[in-house]
Amino acid sequence: MKEYVRYRRLTLAAKDLRNNMKVIDVANTYGYTNPSSFTRSFISFHNVTPKEVKNVKVSKIYPVLHFKSNFTNTNDIKYKIEDNKKFTLYTLKQLFPINNNSNII
Repeated sequence: MKEYVRYRRLTLAAKDLRNNMKVIDVANTYGYTNPSSFTRSFISFHNVTPKEVKNVKVSKIYPVLHFKSNFTNTNDIKYKIEDNKKFTLYTLKQLFPINNNSNII
């Protein structure tokens, strides 16, 4: 999930750069501490520099994921916040196709 968020931000960053935003402003918008770290991440993902993105079509685009919920009213959700010192979380890792993924997830 962490990678998806980073890739989605880089997709949106490319869109902002194509709309003539400055590199430093885009870097700040998407949480990078400085433009050079943003540029390194951008190049590794898109294979072009942020300045070159205006002349080149971006090759990687991560779409928005939509999740359906069975809850009709958020008041139906019962929750309790606990401060646990340590716990282990086990998950399954599965790759999903980009097209028509909402019915799989």
